[in-house]
Amino acid sequence: AHIRTMPDQASTGMGGGGAVQVIPGVVDKLCVATACQREIPAMYTPGGSPLAGFSFHVAGMVSDKFLRHYAVTFDFTGMHLILTPA
Repeated sequence: AHIRTMPDQASTGMGGGGAVQVIPGVVDKLCVATACQREIPAMYTPGGSPLAGFSFHVAGMVSDKFLRHYAVTFDFTGMHLILTPA
């Protein structure tokens, strides 16, 4: 996935289900369709996904560090996410 982790900066926080260990990292390049950004901060939770309680699979989340470069439109009728460079 080309994610550089920083295990020396690991920390533990409290989630809805208890303690969660988080290891920060950086994604070299992240693309959603044709919208791409470089050097995006990331988090890795070695104990499993804190989103595992959902009844559907979540492969990851895209944060404001990625989306801040775009005007974001959620088309709930057509089920599309539209990213327009800001």
